[in-house]
Amino acid sequence: MDNNGVPLPYQYYTSKPPVLYRRFRKEIINLEKSYSVLGNDYVLMSLNINDFLLNYDFEHLYNEEGQMESLTYPITYYNKTRNIFYNFLLKDMGSYPFEPPTIMLNGRDILDIYKNNLFCKYEKYLIRNKRFQCCLLCSSVLNRKNWCVITNFKDVFTEILINLTDLKRAKEMYHMEKIIDKYLLGGNFKNYMMDFL
Repeated sequence: MDNNGVPLPYQYYTSKPPVLYRRFRKEIINLEKSYSVLGNDYVLMSLNINDFLLNYDFEHLYNEEGQMESLTYPITYYNKTRNIFYNFLLKDMGSYPFEPPTIMLNGRDILDIYKNNLFCKYEKYLIRNKRFQCCLLCSSVLNRKNWCVITNFKDVFTEILINLTDLKRAKEMYHMEKIIDKYLLGGNFKNYMMDFL
């Protein structure tokens, strides 16, 4: 700040952005622009990270202390196949990268969504990863036990999109099983249809 209490431009403080900003910026820039998960095509739609961080710095008077404490960054993925928008919000990054950030999906913590018991019922039809456990919450990289400093947002969002696709498939299997039990009396046809999905 100058003698009048007015914040100086960013270049007066440092010629490079703070270290955690650099890592966060690099990880957001390196996110995959599109994913294809089991026939579902996802496209990344997010703000320009450089503009976002410049505005964030200006709003917080270029203070490097606690630079990641109140940072919230919105990311949206568009599922072109189903015409659905997934609005994510990265927040609670005060101890990032040593602890996982909180990722909200449409205002709800993603780890709360992972507590769905429906996935365990149909796990034999959905599991593709050898290190995977029945519980999505236990095997998630966002779990504090599984998080490590080198985990990046590319890995996190890849896992989230795969899990959301699997949860959607588990719901479809649940409803299909109810329809088969009610109208077709189950049997071998039921097992065939479950394998098909």
